[in-house]
Amino acid sequence: MKTIFDDIINEVTDGYIHKPSKIVENKLKEDKFDDDFKGLWDIIRQKYIYKINIDTDTLIKNAAEEINKRLNITSAEVIIKKGIQHKDIEKTDVYNNQAFTEGEIERKSYEVNKDEFAEYDMVGLIAAKTNIKRSTVIEILKNIDEEKFKLFQKNPEEYIWKVANIINESKNISASNNIEYIKLENEKYDESIFETTFSLEHDEDIKDSLYKKLKKNIQVYLVTDSQVERDFADEMETNKAVKVYSKLPSEYKIQTPAGDYTPDWAVAFDSKDIKYIYFIAETKGQNNRSGIADLPQAKIDAMSQLVKAMNQDNFGNVGYGIAVTYQDMWNQVHK
Repeated sequence: MKTIFDDIINEVTDGYIHKPSKIVENKLKEDKFDDDFKGLWDIIRQKYIYKINIDTDTLIKNAAEEINKRLNITSAEVIIKKGIQHKDIEKTDVYNNQAFTEGEIERKSYEVNKDEFAEYDMVGLIAAKTNIKRSTVIEILKNIDEEKFKLFQKNPEEYIWKVANIINESKNISASNNIEYIKLENEKYDESIFETTFSLEHDEDIKDSLYKKLKKNIQVYLVTDSQVERDFADEMETNKAVKVYSKLPSEYKIQTPAGDYTPDWAVAFDSKDIKYIYFIAETKGQNNRSGIADLPQAKIDAMSQLVKAMNQDNFGNVGYGIAVTYQDMWNQVHK
């Protein structure tokens, strides 16, 4: 794509900036923020904490069932690499891994001998990785099949890691069904989180992003992470129902049982024939119960509960949903 840069600021004729050589300030468009976005921002800027009420008996039952269904452990393995040392080697050859000619590689399963067995605090390690009581871990292990319990001897470290992951998944499912968000009085995000800078040349985290000036975006430039997001923004630009929108910055973090979460978009609509005047959209991928792309379902469920709390506390009209395309979002917003 042909680009033209001037000496003062990285500008381009087609709206996009590719590999800019200077740091660019990405400021708020005050007119867009004040006129159309402020009503939405006044609702979603409020900070919340969550509390969960997990039924321990249900967690024990569900976690034990999942371990019995899914736990498989590979045997410990010894890898033997053979090689021939060169006759004449220099110090640099050793540093550069050039002192040997690599030969065949042999893999052997290794059965742990009880006499060689290292001592593991299995219960303590699982409890630490899952943030649950030792007594709860013990009850889960007591309720799994004997053959699954004996897999610990096969590969202790893998066993602890996999059992902890399964328990965490079960815990997150239980938490998402029993989560309550509580408003933190006098704690709100400041609009300064939208005042950012970027340099494609120096910022590895956003090196594949495109930067574009768009009319309805509340910042001067739109920073996107994927073609899905770029297409989504282009569709919002051409649809009259959308008044203004923002790609939410990474500093906007929602606390969930599965970790912090930053939704993709905050959108304000024209109120005519609209179910939700305001909408928070996630565009990371296909919607399913196992999550979308790398987004766990527990985060989606928690965000849904937070939006309910936001609406109750502010008499708001905010919706939340998964929308890979603009049409997906419109189907959820339109009456």
